[in-house]
Amino acid sequence: MVGARGSRRPVRRTPEGGETERKGRATRRRGDDEDDAERRTGPVTFVNESVGELRKVVWPTAEQMRTYFIVVLVFVVFMIALVSLLDLAFGTALLRLFS
Repeated sequence: MVGARGSRRPVRRTPEGGETERKGRATRRRGDDEDDAERRTGPVTFVNESVGELRKVVWPTAEQMRTYFIVVLVFVVFMIALVSLLDLAFGTALLRLFS
């Protein structure tokens, strides 16, 4: 079905079955606001708000930090060992294959 004014877009219909009416003006875009300059903040305001948000953060305790550090360290060492072993295995296999 061809929409209003011969466009290829479908016509929107109301639940009663009639066509919806046009509102007569374009919808404003977000960038068209005249008060954008009023909403902008400077670097000092940004830093103050950031500090305020950081004060709300629940920081981990020393024990939790120690636990997380050990877990991450063990995981990184494991991944280094795994990648090193795979590199050694594939390197050895390629040398045997092409030598």
